[in-house]
Amino acid sequence: MRIIRKLFTAILFILFGYWLALSNVLAGSKIEHGIQQVMDILPITSDTWDQPAHTKTNIQTTLINTLSDSSEENFDFYTIQQDIIKKTNELRAELGAGELTEQASLDTGALIRAQETMTSFSHTRPNGQSPFSVFTDSAEAPNYNYTVIGENLGMATHHRLNQAEVTDLIFNGWVDSPGHYENMINPSFTEIGVGVASDGEAIYITQLFGRPQ
Repeated sequence: MRIIRKLFTAILFILFGYWLALSNVLAGSKIEHGIQQVMDILPITSDTWDQPAHTKTNIQTTLINTLSDSSEENFDFYTIQQDIIKKTNELRAELGAGELTEQASLDTGALIRAQETMTSFSHTRPNGQSPFSVFTDSAEAPNYNYTVIGENLGMATHHRLNQAEVTDLIFNGWVDSPGHYENMINPSFTEIGVGVASDGEAIYITQLFGRPQ
């Protein structure tokens, strides 16, 4: 009974915190800032697959960010895609890692994966397969034969954030997360594809990196 009482108290406390954040009663205060940070979560994951060595790493990271109300009606997904590619190549240029070339099949695969993450934000696809089965699982699958392949996933709600801010939020989250950063600067990769999707509540971005056979 004591445990149930504690759980009930904790739930009430969380609900009260959400009410405070949403009602702006503590707007501008340090307490309001802390509550907002707890409420708003940006999940980001990365996955890599080295075909010759058959080694795989899967790193999942949760980042806390202050997000807050806007509409994506004026968001241009193509511009977001191109900005992500540009930012990735600028990052690589700083390190002499070599520029990535945008590749159509990787773009198609990344778009499929971005759409899938709207229902299952995971490197495991909704059908239970590897993310890279996107290139082989049907006759309509984008054709991409690779020696090395990698995936970064990002998601952010867009409340009170404009298009550039959402793009920066996800990209900077990748930079600050070791697994995603390693994918973006990995000199083994020579090509990139980016997919952008939305369910009306959040923006989902997938990066696919590869080196063709």
